[in-house]
Amino acid sequence: MATATFTSEFTQEFDAETGRLLRRRFLWFLGTMLALWGVSLLSMALMWRQMTERPLLFALVVLIAVVDISVLAWFFRRVRRSRPDKPTILRLTRILLIYIGAMGLSNYFIDFSGPGMSGSAFPGATINFSFAFLMACVFLPWSPRDVLRTVGVVLGLHAVVYMATHRPPSLAWLWLVAFPVFVAPGVVVCWVKHSTRMHSYKMRFLTNRYGEVRREMTDARRIHEDLFPQPRDVGDIVFNYTYQPMRLIGGDYLYCYESPGIEGRVPVNVVLLDVTGHGLAAALTVNRLHGELERIFAEDPHAQPGHVLGLLNRYVHLTLAQHSIYASAVCLRIDPTTNELTYANAGHPPMFLRGIDGTIEELDSTAIVLGACRPEDFQADPQSHTFVPGDMLIAYTDGAMEARDDKGKCIGRQWLTGMIAGAKYEPGEWPRRIIAELDARRTGPPEDDTLVIEVQRMLATDAAVRNAEARKTARLT
Repeated sequence: MATATFTSEFTQEFDAETGRLLRRRFLWFLGTMLALWGVSLLSMALMWRQMTERPLLFALVVLIAVVDISVLAWFFRRVRRSRPDKPTILRLTRILLIYIGAMGLSNYFIDFSGPGMSGSAFPGATINFSFAFLMACVFLPWSPRDVLRTVGVVLGLHAVVYMATHRPPSLAWLWLVAFPVFVAPGVVVCWVKHSTRMHSYKMRFLTNRYGEVRREMTDARRIHEDLFPQPRDVGDIVFNYTYQPMRLIGGDYLYCYESPGIEGRVPVNVVLLDVTGHGLAAALTVNRLHGELERIFAEDPHAQPGHVLGLLNRYVHLTLAQHSIYASAVCLRIDPTTNELTYANAGHPPMFLRGIDGTIEELDSTAIVLGACRPEDFQADPQSHTFVPGDMLIAYTDGAMEARDDKGKCIGRQWLTGMIAGAKYEPGEWPRRIIAELDARRTGPPEDDTLVIEVQRMLATDAAVRNAEARKTARLT
């Protein structure tokens, strides 16, 4: 379907450009032919002395030339004033060249034998037409099909007259065979010009379309990224993230919602999604899931992770799975009043819980990917962990594990575990540093979207300092 749409759009625009170019070139062609016919008429006047013994013949030849000039002038006036469309100009072009070929045949019935004159008009008629035809092919943006249709009609006229008037027949056949040779240069010129022009226009067409798509994708990315939450750097719970889409736009998504609670100690809900596929199709799916998450938390501000994943599974199964679109997801809820982290993981890579004492614990998947089973069969199986001040949670999409090194091997979860256990970064720096380390070890461009998030319980002193800095910044702005 996309190929057919592209072909149709290209053909329409190419035909439109051809129509504009055809009118301008057709006027140039007519102007040139009028000038040549005028020179021909002048040369006939100079031949008067040779034609004094046959004034009627001279008058007939001059009359034919005047008629030809009048016809060319009529075509010029018609195209210039009425501005016809492409099919009309093509039809006029064929009629004009058929007329030129037919008028050349009129010479067969004129006796040119006499002082200083050749006794045969046959080669002259063919040469005159082939010259006019070559001029048309040089000027006009014809397609090979247009050329062959015109040549076929003129060849048919020549064949009838040759066979009816020429003796012996063998000589007639000779001229019929020679006719394609005379018009071959014009056909070759037309084919080369048409192929070159089509290739050049196709490159311009693709370049323009690519630019339009890039601009549209840039706008789409801006809208897509506006769906992402702002990093949270005040309060008891802070989080930050870094997103690196494989293409200009991707299918990873982060959603954050603060449930009603005591100021400074509100429960924070975070949903991390990874939609199957890449690019625009995945981003459109993310947009739909964002709307569903907005609905879920608008109806139930205190929705628990297991319930959220159940509703998301229902939505994906009923609306997206029929298109083979699924999603992995992690939904977590941190309640600072109870020091509890509750999470449910639907087919997503394990999260890393780093305690204040430096221990690392992996929080594995608790359910299958969203959309893979019916709503009544889906079991989120939420889990709970203690999450005290100083603890940190790192979550990511599978692009972080599937990055390949210079040997073609996936960096894998083990490397991530070791890095998170050994590194010491400031709060909010972890996602950017992890992405930077992945880029340093990755060979080639990213093969998947990568989203890394950090959620951290701040110590009381650190939280107070951050809150004071945030208030100071707010006053200055």
